[in-house]
Amino acid sequence: MNPQLCPSDPNLVGYVADGDLWVCNLKSGFEFRLTETKFDADSGVVSAGMPSYVIQEEFRRYTGFWWRPDNEYDHIDSTSGDISYSILCEFVDESEVDVIKIANWDGTVEEYRFPRAGQCNAESSLSIVTFSLNPMTQLISDVKISSLPKSLSDTFPSFEYLVRCGWHSYDAIWVQLLDRSQSHLVLALMSLQDLFAPQIIYEETTAQWINCHDVLHFFGADSGDELASGSRLRFLWSSEESGFRHLYQIEVELVANSPGDDSMSEHQSDKNTGEPVVAVKEDTNGAKQPKLDQRSDFSIDYSQRSKSGNSSDEGNTSANGTTFGTTPNVSHNSDYGRHQTTAPFESIATLRSKLVSKLQLTHGNWEVSDRDVWCDEHQGLVYFCGLKESPLERHLYVVSLNYPKLSPKRLTAEDFSHTTIAFNPSHKYFVDIQSNITIPPFGYLQKLVSATPGASLPDAEPVRLFLGTTANPGEDSDQIDLLPGMAAPQLFDYRLKSGDLIYGFIFKPECMEAGVRYPVLLEIYGGPEVQLVSKSFKAVRHCRRHLLASEGYIVVAFDSRGSKHRGVQFEAHCRRRLGQVEIADQVEALQWLAENTDFIDMSRIAVHGWSYGGYLSLMALAQRPDIFKCAIAGAPVTNWQLYDTGYTERYMDTPANNPEGYRLGNVMTHINSFPNEENRLLIIHGLMDENVHFAHTVQLVQALVNAGKPYQLNVYPFERHSLRHSQCSEHYETLLLSAQYVPYKRVVKCSPTHSSIGLMECFGGPDASHCTPLSLSTLPFPSGQPMPSNDCLTNVYPIHTLLFPSLSITAHPSPCNLR
Repeated sequence: MNPQLCPSDPNLVGYVADGDLWVCNLKSGFEFRLTETKFDADSGVVSAGMPSYVIQEEFRRYTGFWWRPDNEYDHIDSTSGDISYSILCEFVDESEVDVIKIANWDGTVEEYRFPRAGQCNAESSLSIVTFSLNPMTQLISDVKISSLPKSLSDTFPSFEYLVRCGWHSYDAIWVQLLDRSQSHLVLALMSLQDLFAPQIIYEETTAQWINCHDVLHFFGADSGDELASGSRLRFLWSSEESGFRHLYQIEVELVANSPGDDSMSEHQSDKNTGEPVVAVKEDTNGAKQPKLDQRSDFSIDYSQRSKSGNSSDEGNTSANGTTFGTTPNVSHNSDYGRHQTTAPFESIATLRSKLVSKLQLTHGNWEVSDRDVWCDEHQGLVYFCGLKESPLERHLYVVSLNYPKLSPKRLTAEDFSHTTIAFNPSHKYFVDIQSNITIPPFGYLQKLVSATPGASLPDAEPVRLFLGTTANPGEDSDQIDLLPGMAAPQLFDYRLKSGDLIYGFIFKPECMEAGVRYPVLLEIYGGPEVQLVSKSFKAVRHCRRHLLASEGYIVVAFDSRGSKHRGVQFEAHCRRRLGQVEIADQVEALQWLAENTDFIDMSRIAVHGWSYGGYLSLMALAQRPDIFKCAIAGAPVTNWQLYDTGYTERYMDTPANNPEGYRLGNVMTHINSFPNEENRLLIIHGLMDENVHFAHTVQLVQALVNAGKPYQLNVYPFERHSLRHSQCSEHYETLLLSAQYVPYKRVVKCSPTHSSIGLMECFGGPDASHCTPLSLSTLPFPSGQPMPSNDCLTNVYPIHTLLFPSLSITAHPSPCNLR
């Protein structure tokens, strides 16, 4: 897993297998096991080179080892001639993480470690793995595993998550750490040869949560110069401290103070000055905090911390309740059978580098990408992706390091979202893959050309078109119908009563009749980290939406408050109250859309989503059964205490600190509000779901049974959180079209306008205004139902379906009847 080429020898490939770090020599074909965690006493609990589940799933770090950067000196042993190589390796100890068991279809059981909200996380530590390679024999030997001069847990007792890591130079490594609450982040440097003391070079605290990112570039790191005390260090960083993610150029000076020196306090300040802030706040309810320094078998309880301190400045108090780089006081707590620590504010034991300058390169109420940033140090330019033009359009921009007052310049074509950008190493060319809501992806190879006279920023010009479509986007960029027979989707915006502007899309049938109101399927996600509505072509989802629209349904979606790419406050709307506030925005937007169009039938609304969207589908039906007639919930979260620590605690805090939030966010709390009628709830779940475990659905189903609430359940025995098998995907798509869960009314009534008794088949809302003649001889009346009488009394047969043409009148009463 995760193969990586050695930067100084492409014949060496590092990878992870069987829980250990390996290296393969491509010249000899020889594979060598560098670590041996499998043979330790705790086999299966400790692994090397692979991050824990939570780090991969919730923090997007998928590698756990990093080759030392190429450096010509200190490579060759003068005696043997062997070449030395080093790898920074993460060791993960999951001994205190709960074991989850998943039953397979064949009777076997899968077991893996999964930390649920409020429970223990895996422990991470770093070591240096070195080995020698004989250039003549191509044999690997002399493997050594060395700890860092000072461990992460000793230097940063409050760290919970090692979210990013890497090499600055041949000697120095950097780490990005988060505390348990994910509201306090530090970026720190450590020297392997003690050329400088371990120290924090950047620190950030927030009252919300910190979204991790991949924007970090050290200027001059490839010069070969090693850092030492007094060295100046300049780097590019991104932060949401302004309310939106923006780029910053920061310069610091490494300090030489010994830990505990009083002079360090001069480096503390608030974020308005750009200086780091370190502080501690009591637990709000005095409850024991989750374990923080697990490696030393410690947990931190701030409710028992000393009230005395050297500083009484309330502005230095962090909402996260933790302090990085503290010297803990130890006391035994027999209730938990383990040690606890207190972290007084005055016992700061980790150095903070001296801030020299901090320059914000981008500004405004828009967002810079959290990963796609490229630095051209030679030209003094930074290229980045962002949403400056609109939250719906992603573009490539360039900004100058030498002339920071120049506004960022857009390099890509408007009216498209540029989802994939890739530069060549010299930053002279880039690949640009783009699309919009009506045009599938296509690409250009773009060339960066010198700035126009009087300007300081380059331009981009297309060199070659590839991944082209049958339509030439250069001829008409407004709208190109590449899907014959399907109406082009539309984007729109709406300002909520709160004043927040939200965006939505709508897919409609191609041939709509005036005056007819159509049933609606609300596609929903509604949670953090996701944006449904954008000016881009999402192939599979687009096809599904067009399919539903072609069968006569309106498909709509909104990115309500809590969704991504709209700034900190917009996304933090759901903080500590997941499931409690999202539906109100969706309903308000739906009602506005119905009032301002003549084709939305508010009496026939279904809601469907997957994962968090499945969760909100359940909440929508429970909270507003008057609005939503049916819900199709795919792989839904139902109880946040069953979900993982990294995601859940980021938005909800721990169950101990936010018990009311967890109670109200639990679907089972609202079980009595679910409808009593049949055919209004369909639950879909993969039995082997490794993310949202099937236990969520089990708890929901049992609660529905206990409350006497009707439901239907569709299980995919082979599937995990996403449907991976084509047969299951086909079945799922068919289910949406034939499972009879979107409400629709068909009326059969007498037509007194004919000379003889005639029947009319009518569609369209409660008035059934769209009618066509129907032959009495072919009408499939169900057994037990009355035939139309000669006095032309209307007989109404309501049913549910997604397919208008293939209806057959059902004999059973329908809960979604629209009378």
